[in-house]
Amino acid sequence: MKTFVIILVAALFASVPLASGFAQDETTNTETQLVNNEDVLRGRIESIDPVKNEIVIRQLSTGEERTFKVTPEELADLTVGKRVRIQFDPETNTAESVKSTVFKNGRWWNY
Repeated sequence: MKTFVIILVAALFASVPLASGFAQDETTNTETQLVNNEDVLRGRIESIDPVKNEIVIRQLSTGEERTFKVTPEELADLTVGKRVRIQFDPETNTAESVKSTVFKNGRWWNY
């Protein structure tokens, strides 16, 4: 019986490093997902500059204003005060896609 307990305790100590290694891999995957989500911003259009093809967005989560360059085609569909979801390149602040959001049936929908 004493031998069985010693073997059981040794097996538990041997499995602890394996479990911590698995937990570390999950943390790395979560960090990667967060980095990818930083390229998306939700906010309200504060101003539009058609000469420079730029819009100023007030971010919904922080209240911070950010300026993005957009294409003339996307600029034609936007108005001040509209809620939008922007996917952008963080290095150049150029919008890759701008989708307006609409409150319908108790939810915000992307269009």
